[in-house]
Amino acid sequence: MNRASNKDLEKQAANMVMTEEEQDFLASIIVKGRVEERRAMAAAMLTEGDSIEKVVRISKLSEADVLAIKESLEH
Repeated sequence: MNRASNKDLEKQAANMVMTEEEQDFLASIIVKGRVEERRAMAAAMLTEGDSIEKVVRISKLSEADVLAIKESLEH
């Protein structure tokens, strides 16, 4: 079995460190993905006939967001 040297491992570890800007970018992608998932869930709930109040409560989206999603589903 071939084992990596300490220098090789240190080099790999140094390459894995993200800058603060990279961390912020990654965090924004994760947040955006979660919001999109919540919007998809809200759309599914509205399609099933759930009330605006319930969709707001479960999805954690604002009432304005849920109403906009509902309007987009009607068109």
